[in-house]
Amino acid sequence: MIRGFLTVLVLLVPFGAVQAHEVRPAIADLTTPDGHVSLVLRMSLEPVLAGIDLEGVEDTNETDRSDAVDQLRALSADAFKARIEAETGDVLDRVTIRVDGTDVPLRVTEIQVDEIPDVSLPRESRLFLVGTLPDGAQALSVGWPSEYGTLILRQMDVDDGFTGYLTGGYSDPIAIEDSSGWGFLGGIFR
Repeated sequence: MIRGFLTVLVLLVPFGAVQAHEVRPAIADLTTPDGHVSLVLRMSLEPVLAGIDLEGVEDTNETDRSDAVDQLRALSADAFKARIEAETGDVLDRVTIRVDGTDVPLRVTEIQVDEIPDVSLPRESRLFLVGTLPDGAQALSVGWPSEYGTLILRQMDVDDGFTGYLTGGYSDPIAIEDSSGWGFLGGIFR
């Protein structure tokens, strides 16, 4: 009986290790309040900062940069936040908001990093991004690099908002909701 228990335990330990380095999709919540675009991006940034191309990767242990991921995970939340701040420009250059063929400059307003009790598990970091939409913008597209893996994109605070799954490239056009309450008439009477 003990031998059977140990056999099951030995089989489960490697499975747990594989799960710990599993690549999860990033999640982005999009809002367009008062002429601005806001994107809250939640993802595991360690693989990105380690330089891993996540396209088609299911487990970071399958890459030659898995040690770099583990080193970044071992950093405290404050130390990893500082690392993100130092490399934010490189990360943001790859995530874009486009209106009528023109990129909207984004800036980081806040970075949050979870403290994790077990460094073998992925940690979530959150980037709060904001940009100013051009006057009269009716729709936008979100650009996502395939190197960052997959993205679940959700338009928040609107009825029947856009929801999409991006593996690289641009989303379909996303309608910009007018939060003033004037809608089409607001464009005529302003």
